[in-house]
Amino acid sequence: FTPPEGCDVATLNGLKLTKGNDRMKWQDFRFLNNSAHRAEDPQKEFMEVLETMQNLRFSPEEINAVWSCVAAILHMGNIEMDKTTFEPDGAPKDKAGKIKNEETARVVSELLGYTDPELFKFAIMNRVNFIGKEKMVTGKDKKEAESDLLSLAKQLYDNLFNWLVVKMNRTIEPENINNPSFSSEAKTIGLLDI
Repeated sequence: FTPPEGCDVATLNGLKLTKGNDRMKWQDFRFLNNSAHRAEDPQKEFMEVLETMQNLRFSPEEINAVWSCVAAILHMGNIEMDKTTFEPDGAPKDKAGKIKNEETARVVSELLGYTDPELFKFAIMNRVNFIGKEKMVTGKDKKEAESDLLSLAKQLYDNLFNWLVVKMNRTIEPENINNPSFSSEAKTIGLLDI
């Protein structure tokens, strides 16, 4: 991911990657604090990624969805549990613990397309089980809520990566690949990043 400094301010505002009138820095995101790579020229690198996406025939909606997904992941790393709503052993004091920085959770839910931000918070903070036809809702303990949030961020990143690989491979796939004589005419190469 190109650090936010490479993107224009209007796009950053839409992705909630600004603080007031300032661009957020990579240091503002917990998930990036352990990363060693820093872009030498963020604007240039961002434009290269954007141009590549356009050359690979990504629609404007797909490009925006990629940016929204990456921004949501970055913000997910900054969600904190409100320690005061959990017992010392981590169990929720009430029906469910709470998120300390609810505005960050609201931003994540908006970036992910939730129409009701409370649904995202509910999913992070609660466990739902069905016993027969009866629905049982119990609050997660602090460690489980944090672990589930991290797992969701990892899965979202994995799904995005896999979608990007499929999208790029389909874009570079020859038009006549399904022609029976294709295998004797040409060979192709696919994209994979390990």
